[in-house]
Amino acid sequence: MSCEDDDGSIKNRDDLLWSQCPVCRCEMHEPRLLDCLHPICTSCITNLQQEGTKINCHQQSNHQKDCPICEYPLPGPGCRAPPPPPHYPLQHRLIMNAVLTRRATLHCSTCLRNYCATCGNNHCKIRKTNANNGNHEVWPLWKAKRFRRTTVCLEHPEHALRFFCIACQQVICSECLWRGIHRGHASEGHMEAAKRAADILSNVIKKARCLLDTLLLRYNARSFSCQPSRSSIHTWQQQEDSLHQREAKERVNEYLRLKNARFLLDAISLTEQLLSEGSDAEILSLGGVILKRFKTLGINIQSKSKIKENHQHSGVFHCCTFCSSGGRKEATCACGGTMPGGYKGCGHGHQGHPQKRHWSCCSSTTYHSICPKKQTSLYLINL
Repeated sequence: MSCEDDDGSIKNRDDLLWSQCPVCRCEMHEPRLLDCLHPICTSCITNLQQEGTKINCHQQSNHQKDCPICEYPLPGPGCRAPPPPPHYPLQHRLIMNAVLTRRATLHCSTCLRNYCATCGNNHCKIRKTNANNGNHEVWPLWKAKRFRRTTVCLEHPEHALRFFCIACQQVICSECLWRGIHRGHASEGHMEAAKRAADILSNVIKKARCLLDTLLLRYNARSFSCQPSRSSIHTWQQQEDSLHQREAKERVNEYLRLKNARFLLDAISLTEQLLSEGSDAEILSLGGVILKRFKTLGINIQSKSKIKENHQHSGVFHCCTFCSSGGRKEATCACGGTMPGGYKGCGHGHQGHPQKRHWSCCSSTTYHSICPKKQTSLYLINL
């Protein structure tokens, strides 16, 4: 289903549907991706997390806590969990819809906001006068599709997401890596991690399509039949009651089957859109949420990097011992590299360093590899 604007442009039904937040029914601003893969505006998420201090336990039971689309539990009041990640694919679509509706003419690639001509020029001047905010580039909105937006860190908006924390499985910025909670964790460039995440998502899509075909072809010709059971030896009234109960149960199962197929189709569509249009940082940011949703829908997710337990690496995949251990002198590495000053492990540019990321247990430079060493504490980093 589609509709036509005054200028003759065609807008998709989904674009009209997600242009409003399903919770507050207001225009969608800064959409976030829930665990059920449905969007919600940032203001609604903030209100849900702050309501824990405003209502008591008796009022919470009558409070709206489920997604209005699929009844999936929303983040509860007072929830300390991190907010849902930005819904990047929907942000792109909202930008293009703003072009069609002519509500805005300029777009800031750093703030990810749209402005009219007057507000856009003022925004650019204000940002240039404040050195702490960096250089914000304001583009014509019709050019927004031609350039790749910079995916910025939610904790440090002035820094772009360029690294992937292996320990926490999160895409992070340089500030998080060196000064934040991820300091000292093993990390790698987001481009290499995004390639592996894209491969995993592609394999999951294949499994999801097979499951979707099974759900759509599971229709039984005997469903909703009015023939009584041959083994029934009850009275006519009991036979009729049993028949109605069986029909009701079959209809409920049919509804659940089609409902699961609908959610599975939405997850496949979002994943394909993310893989085709999303940047490396966007794939890493949303990949974990999408995989979690596929698991709840019945997809068996198994990483290609999964190795038998007796061949798994017992160390960490790091750039050097000095970085991964936080500067501990007693930390060692299997590559045999050393540093002056009493350091027993390897360091960048020092003797014995393989000049690339490697495993501390066997010095292998391939992330998806079999560890040739036995799992003994001799090859573990001592922190």
